[in-house]
Amino acid sequence: MMDKNEKNITIYSISQKLGLSPSTVSRALRGSPLVREETRKRVLRVAKELGYATNSFARSLRTKKSHIIAIITEDITNPFTSLIIKGIEEVTAKNNYHIIYGNGDGNLNKEKRYLNALIQRQIEGLIYISTVSREIKDFYLNTSIPVIFSYSYSLTPDIPSIIPDDLYGGYIATEYLIKLGHKRIAFIFGPAGYKATTDRLAGSKKAFEDYNLDWDHRLVRHCKEWDSASGYKEALDLLSKDIIPTAIFAGNDLIAVGVMDALREKGLNVPKDISVVGYDDREVCGYVRPKLTTVRLPLVEIGKKSAEILINHINGKNEGIEAITRVKGELIIRDSCCSLGFKSKEVMPEK
Repeated sequence: MMDKNEKNITIYSISQKLGLSPSTVSRALRGSPLVREETRKRVLRVAKELGYATNSFARSLRTKKSHIIAIITEDITNPFTSLIIKGIEEVTAKNNYHIIYGNGDGNLNKEKRYLNALIQRQIEGLIYISTVSREIKDFYLNTSIPVIFSYSYSLTPDIPSIIPDDLYGGYIATEYLIKLGHKRIAFIFGPAGYKATTDRLAGSKKAFEDYNLDWDHRLVRHCKEWDSASGYKEALDLLSKDIIPTAIFAGNDLIAVGVMDALREKGLNVPKDISVVGYDDREVCGYVRPKLTTVRLPLVEIGKKSAEILINHINGKNEGIEAITRVKGELIIRDSCCSLGFKSKEVMPEK
């Protein structure tokens, strides 16, 4: 029979004793490079004193549960991935689950090898993280464990998918510009065919419909890549036409940076001449001038939701789990927009 005190020894026990966050303790126990060596040694020492490692192993033998969740990433160096993992770790630490990683480097064969190897480690569930919100091939369907797609999606209902609500994001960005008085808004988005592109554009169209504005297809552009060079090129081409917008909604922040460069090159002031809104809320938003207004991707929240749904799935709580869960972002207002009548630093319109 398990000793009464043994039951209570968790990551939280260690974190409370050391005054560290549960996620830091979890990282230290896994040997994560994000934790300083001095901190890792302190955590391991206290874990040993409390008998944490021994108890976890004994518990897994008795219950036949490893309390291990695997994460396979398309690119672990991607900044979006690290934020999603942060959200996952917050939830797994609270629920006393450990995490092991496999980085696929965008190679499907490598992902398959990782998947097979991780299943041999008796993982209880798996979260796959993509670098862009897109459809993932369904070889993950053949696994015997619960799987969640995070920042990616499956076309089958068998694998729950957690993605940003880009339709909502496109709507709130466009609505904001409309409330500032802009009616001639250009859209310089990412490549056509991406779900992020189609959803953000659909959200923008819905805002135009709700405010009884005419949609002008001449003001819609698609970049070949999600980068600044593509945004710069499309903006220059747009500005060479007869119809000039009063605002530009860029498909992501990198495209927005290229757009702003093109506007400066043409002698146009942001936001006095043309307002600009981005999407993602990357670090660069706070360093460009003017600071970029953007829609923040809810990446940490996507990670949290992915872990919550997976843990519920592992524990047989499958009722109410949707095939696709969309997580709403938020508008981050900075300095790159202004009302048409004011020509000054950005002002939030009254609701």
